[in-house]
Amino acid sequence: MLVLVLVPVAVELLLRLFYGASEMRQAYDWYVGTHLVDLSYPDFLRRQERILAVRAAQGMERGRSHPVFGWTYNPTFQIDVDDLHIHINSHALRGEEFPEKKPPGEIRILCLGGSTTAGEDVGEADTYPAQLQAMLRARYQGLDIRVINAGVPSYDVPHSLRDYELRLYRFEPDIVTIYHGINDLFIYYSAGAPEIRPVHNYSGRRLEPWVQEADPGDEGWFLRRLVVSRSYLLRLVVSAYHQLAPRAGMTAPDAGGIATFAANYRALVRQIRATGATPVAMTFAIAYPGTFDDADAKKIRQSFGTWVTNGYIRPELGKQVIDAENQAVVALAREEGVSVCDIASAVPPDREHFIDVCHLRAAGNRRIAETLAQTLAPFLEARGSRARGTAAGSG
Repeated sequence: MLVLVLVPVAVELLLRLFYGASEMRQAYDWYVGTHLVDLSYPDFLRRQERILAVRAAQGMERGRSHPVFGWTYNPTFQIDVDDLHIHINSHALRGEEFPEKKPPGEIRILCLGGSTTAGEDVGEADTYPAQLQAMLRARYQGLDIRVINAGVPSYDVPHSLRDYELRLYRFEPDIVTIYHGINDLFIYYSAGAPEIRPVHNYSGRRLEPWVQEADPGDEGWFLRRLVVSRSYLLRLVVSAYHQLAPRAGMTAPDAGGIATFAANYRALVRQIRATGATPVAMTFAIAYPGTFDDADAKKIRQSFGTWVTNGYIRPELGKQVIDAENQAVVALAREEGVSVCDIASAVPPDREHFIDVCHLRAAGNRRIAETLAQTLAPFLEARGSRARGTAAGSG
C-alpha cells in the first residue's frame, strides 16, 4: 500500500525536478503544440519571466473581469517583450490613443472582432486594422482617416453587438467592419438562446498570453487550477479520461446553431446602420485543413481543437460549421444590402499567413487589410470626390 503512494509521489517529484512547475510546462506544451512556432522550453521560461516582471511592475493584468463580457482589456496596459507588443489605450482597445469625439472631417473605420482582429500574435503595426489605416492614408492622402481596432480576444458576435450598443457607437464610426466566426462555435449549441454568456477564460490569467485559466467564478475553477494543473500525473489522468470517455458529438452542422449565428449577425448589422454607420460584413478565414507538412498539419488540427473538441465537434465538422457561417453571412448581407469582404478566399491557408488555425501572421493580416481596402474603395473615393467638390466650391 505504501508503495502505491510513494511511487506516484516520486514520479511527480522527478518530473518537477526535470521540467519545472507543471502549470508552466502545460502552458509551453499547449503553445508549441498548437502554434507554428519553434521555441525551446528554456527560451519560453525566460520570456515568460520577463512578461510576468513587466505586469508586476505595472500593477495590473492585461485584462479585467466584467459583469457583461466576462472580461475587457485594462486601459493603459502596455507590454513590450521580445516580439510581444501590446498597447492598450484609455478606451480599453488595442492601439494608439484617439479622442472619443470625432474631429470634423475625420473618417472613422471601426473594426469589430475577436482575437484575430486584436492581433496579439503580431506587433502593433502589423494588425490588419493598423495596416489598413496605413494603406488608406497613403492611398487617400486628401482624407483624414482613422482605423480603430475594436477586436477583443474571445469575443463573438453577441459580445460585439452588446459592446457596440453600450459604448463603441460613441466613437461615431463612418464604417464598421465585422470579422467573426470561430468564437461563435462556443455558443453553437445554444441555438435560439438570446442571452450573452460571459466568457471566463481570459481575465486573471497569470501565464498570459499562452495558457487558459478560468475566472474565479467559474465552476470547478479551484479544483482545476490549484490541484489538477499543478500535477503532472493528475493532468495525465484527466487527459486519459477525456480521450476514453464516450462523446456523442454532432454528425452535421446544426441548422438552429447557424440560424442563431445569423440572427445575432443581422442584429449587429442593423444596430450599426441605426447609428448612421455603414456596416461591412466579412467572411472568416481558417487554415484547416490548409497546405502544411505533417508536423504543421497536426498542430493546426490541435489548435482547432481549442474551439471544437470541447463541444465534441470533429475538426472536419468544425470546418463545415465555419463554411455554413460564411454562407449565412453572404446571404444576410445580400438581404440587408451590405457589402461583403471575402476574407475566407483571400488568405492562403499556409504557414506564411497563419500561426495557428485562425490567428494570423503579419502577411495574413496584410491580406485582410488589402482585401478590405478594395471593398472600402467606393466609399472612400465618393468621400474624396465630395471633399474635392466642397474645396472647389469654397475656392
